[in-house]
Amino acid sequence: MPKKKTKTDARRRNVRRKPASHVLTESIKRLAPESAHFTQLCDFERKIDALVERKRAEVVVAQPATATRRTVRLFISHVATPHPTETHPDAMKWSLRIEGRLLEECNRRDRDRKRLATFVNKIVIEFDPSTFPDKDNVIEWERSPASVDCDGFEITRISPLPVQATVLLFFDHHPARFKLNAAFARVLHLRSAPELDVNKHLWTYIREHNLQDERDRHVIRCDQPLQSAFGVGTFKVSEMASLVRTCLLPMDPLRFAHTIQLEQNPNNHGEDVYDVEADVDTSASSSSTTLLSPEAQAQLEELDTTINTYLAAISEAKDKREFMLSFADDPQRFILSWVMSQLQDEKEASTIATIRQATRASETFHQPWVPDAVLQYLSGELEKRRQATMQAPPSAPKLPQQQPQQQQQQQHQQQQQPHHHTGSLHQGTRSSTQRS
Repeated sequence: MPKKKTKTDARRRNVRRKPASHVLTESIKRLAPESAHFTQLCDFERKIDALVERKRAEVVVAQPATATRRTVRLFISHVATPHPTETHPDAMKWSLRIEGRLLEECNRRDRDRKRLATFVNKIVIEFDPSTFPDKDNVIEWERSPASVDCDGFEITRISPLPVQATVLLFFDHHPARFKLNAAFARVLHLRSAPELDVNKHLWTYIREHNLQDERDRHVIRCDQPLQSAFGVGTFKVSEMASLVRTCLLPMDPLRFAHTIQLEQNPNNHGEDVYDVEADVDTSASSSSTTLLSPEAQAQLEELDTTINTYLAAISEAKDKREFMLSFADDPQRFILSWVMSQLQDEKEASTIATIRQATRASETFHQPWVPDAVLQYLSGELEKRRQATMQAPPSAPKLPQQQPQQQQQQQHQQQQQPHHHTGSLHQGTRSSTQRS
């Protein structure tokens, strides 16, 4: 039955323009037998995607490490000088400095050395809120493409009292290093590692515990610890990398506490030195696990969008064809159905629904729900009357003057009864006389 185009239908058309997968409906397959070639291509594409994911997982597992553990020496120091103010004549102006360098690069020329900002993503400095109650006690720096490489950072403030500072450093590990969640860390006995190493440890765990299916070697059957970590009983080798990513968390920042002591001697400064291990990239390529170049990936996305557009156009053409065929087969019935559908849509869209048109048809009272509805209605009416009777005040006693009136009514009824019987006898005699 054709229906009027409503806003809901428009939203559905918008959804159809972006199908989740390249799948043709059965009605389109019947109308266009040549669409079987498209279905075969889609099946072939899914096989290629599965093969690419499996090869990607194998490359991740077999790829050698591209990073080297290096030692980063951090210097956290401060310098204070007198800076009297009107409210605090003993106030001091201090500067907190955070500097760092790689120990292995101390002998290199200055232009060849890696700056601190190159292997730090973010720095957060938190001051004691009791010392700076009216100011922002948190300072953040985050690296961006426009950031300039530098050897350190410096923050200057004025305070009359010593300040307790906490420095949080978020290192940029190459390759990216992640922390494993609790369940996954118990399985691999590993707290943090790059994604490549995590996949290696997982593949070693699978082989040591014989988790590969005997019939299909591409299927992994999880044991109890691995099932608690992934939340699935079985998975394919091509899905291993995506499951591993769900168990990886960002690394926690390194936390350093530093107390800024305010002293009158400007040459006296406190300095804390820390040695931190960091993964520094030593390979020329940033990522060797990317099997497709950005240009090829963009081209694939463009082709996928084009296919979705064509599929939406085919679906709309099928709807138009069905619309026209139903009109050509029986124009009168089509128009009546169209008008009825418009009326139905108008009722659904209206805020005040009415069922008067439906109740005029006798078929409405033969529906299965009618007996139950009648019983519920009668029960409700009886309950209302019972409540009204219980809440009503007691009736007054009957007066003696009403008795003669009741007697007269009874006598009048008794006088009318013989007349009825006589009339019925006369009618019966008259009818019998006519028959004779």
